[in-house]
Amino acid sequence: GIGIYISAAHRRKGIAKDAIRMAKAFAYNQLHIHQLYAFVALTNTVSLKLFKDLGFVQAGILKDWIKISQNHYESVSVLQCLYTD
Repeated sequence: GIGIYISAAHRRKGIAKDAIRMAKAFAYNQLHIHQLYAFVALTNTVSLKLFKDLGFVQAGILKDWIKISQNHYESVSVLQCLYTD
């Protein structure tokens, strides 16, 4: 699995995109991992676009996966990226 957090002061500088690219390359080339996955909240459209731009595709949705408050849950997209030669 892969996840990333960039503090607000450093967003929109390409840091996340570069970090995910490097993590993918390391996972595939050094660790010989066949696939990576990420859970991204459906409301986090910026992160969904980021992962999709980097080759991840939606593999499913986990409903009510993240507890936001006492009676409120948020669903997430399960994104998957398979290694291809």
